[in-house]
Amino acid sequence: MFAAYIIVTVLAAAANLYAATNDFTRPQWLLANMTKVGVPESWLTPLGVLKAAGAVGLLVGIGVPWIGTAAAVGLTLFFVGALITHLRARDYSFGNGVPVMFLILAVAALLFGLYARPTQASNQRGEKEEAVAEALIRQRVEDGRRRFARRTSTASCPSMHPTSFHSISIRPCDTSGLTINVEPGKKPSLHILAPSSTKYAS
Repeated sequence: MFAAYIIVTVLAAAANLYAATNDFTRPQWLLANMTKVGVPESWLTPLGVLKAAGAVGLLVGIGVPWIGTAAAVGLTLFFVGALITHLRARDYSFGNGVPVMFLILAVAALLFGLYARPTQASNQRGEKEEAVAEALIRQRVEDGRRRFARRTSTASCPSMHPTSFHSISIRPCDTSGLTINVEPGKKPSLHILAPSSTKYAS
């Protein structure tokens, strides 16, 4: 929705800048329309200034919301007045529909600015949700680390006799077994381990 707000706002601003440029340059077709609806030519410059100010306000409003809202309201009222002027002059073509299209763009920019633009409250809510999600992820990672450490400490049991890296160790929890010591440069040695009460042949 925010992308739609940007698109509508830029279109409305561009349309009003184009209209303001025509008011300043005063092409012949525009002078004919003004004469048709009974608007003096001297009004063109003030009307152009209002349109340009509205366009700039829409663009600034992307970063400063209240300015965009004020500009959209101003342009909406401006083009409502333009339609009333055409009705009073009994120009039911409404200048080939141009003021109608400008009014639609102004209203659309106003509505999208009010309902599609992210507010400060929604931004704060989003930041809070991100913080909660990050805390949950950290908690799960910590729980997993603790479970892994607990499982590792339970499964591990130190050897009874020190052996080399290549040794097979007997844990104290074992009652019997074999220990094979393999050291570089020496013959492998085999030790038979059993409880002291057990008799076995040497």
